[in-house]
Amino acid sequence: MNKKKKSFALLCAAAMCCAAMAACSSASYAAEGDASSAAGVPSAEATAASAQTPPSSSSASSSAQADMEYGAAANIISDDGTYSVLDFDSSNDDENALRVEGATATLDDVTVSKMSGESTNAANSAAYGRNAAFLALNGANVTMNNSAVSAYPADANAVVAYGDGTGITLVDVTVMTDGNDSATLLANGGAVLYATNVNASTEGDASMGIRTGGEGATVVADGGSYTTNSLNSPAVYSTGDVSVRGAVLTAYLSQALVVEGDGMLVLEECAVSGSMGETGAGKMPGAVQMFSTVEDGRDGGSGQLSITGGSLETANGDLFYVTNTAAGIVLSGVEMANTGSGGLIRVEGGVDSTAEGTVGENGGNLAFTADGQTLTGDVTVDSISTLALTLKNGSTFEGAVNVVENTAGSAVPNNATVTVDEGCTWTLTGNCTLSYFANNGTVNYNGYTITLDNGEVLG
Repeated sequence: MNKKKKSFALLCAAAMCCAAMAACSSASYAAEGDASSAAGVPSAEATAASAQTPPSSSSASSSAQADMEYGAAANIISDDGTYSVLDFDSSNDDENALRVEGATATLDDVTVSKMSGESTNAANSAAYGRNAAFLALNGANVTMNNSAVSAYPADANAVVAYGDGTGITLVDVTVMTDGNDSATLLANGGAVLYATNVNASTEGDASMGIRTGGEGATVVADGGSYTTNSLNSPAVYSTGDVSVRGAVLTAYLSQALVVEGDGMLVLEECAVSGSMGETGAGKMPGAVQMFSTVEDGRDGGSGQLSITGGSLETANGDLFYVTNTAAGIVLSGVEMANTGSGGLIRVEGGVDSTAEGTVGENGGNLAFTADGQTLTGDVTVDSISTLALTLKNGSTFEGAVNVVENTAGSAVPNNATVTVDEGCTWTLTGNCTLSYFANNGTVNYNGYTITLDNGEVLG
């Protein structure tokens, strides 16, 4: 096969010249080495040889290919096979540059570019991949190697896997988005997306590096980097199941990690940094946020975050911020730093216009376990929230824990409990207020006290 890149616009022109193709004017492709597809479309090699002129931009988008959720597609692959050294482009509204439907396909050394074109339905773009650069659906199984995917408009995600049975594997791929509300990687509706040595970046507001919707969506990333450069753009946003190992996760003007609702996020040996800008809304955190959007989320969500090894850093805000959800966090051997003025952990119900849930009923319930972990910084829990902090396996904690009043709602019991296991140490840096304290290790009071709910003063 000729190894020069063949423009998919040229291939599309020849395909349109085939008989009986008027009803479907989006480009379709057969695999290498196959003279014709089941639908009678010439192979990519044969089509390129016979192409004369590219189609107009309007002919690349057809209402026959559009549907309510996904929009149109400039180029469609529906046959199994390998596709190499090709360009896929789109500049029309509500149109994917490349869509793979139900096929098992390998894409080698391809370029996928969503150059322009608006989405007329932002919600469908966020959920289903409408207007995305590359969309796989209907049980497609796609492997992309040594390639590049870019999306420039707003509401244009770069790579989207949608639906049960759909999977995308990316290896050594560069991915970028430029507009607002445009993630680089998105899995939703039960789809699975694997990424190895992917380098991804976003420039717009609310544009995440890795994002999962609910409904059992999964992303597994190994190596690479995910960088966001604008507001409200976490490097990872999970409402599904996300695992990342050995990657660099950087959010320059946002929290680095978000777990929403029942989402799960597992990190191993990652370098994570975040910093919410001064123009950010409310008390958004610098590194990690866990929340839900339901009315009384503190008894509804069950988000889980596990970080092993690597590093976690923020230059602004608290390292961990939990609101309007029940959540669990486990840390083990993570190097942490807060170079700003925020604390270690804050669990609270928001009271301003940015608050999640119903004000007064939107506290957080957090179980935080330090397992062979060093913790430094102050912990704050409001009166409508709870925190259970456990130190185990040689963990150390240097800081203070305090409960503060939230006048917007009725106080709940057991606001702050701390358990120090054998071999662990808590060094106080200020007076503390707790509901319950179980000490089987060492406490260095440093002249400070711990006041329990029953009035007992320790220290």
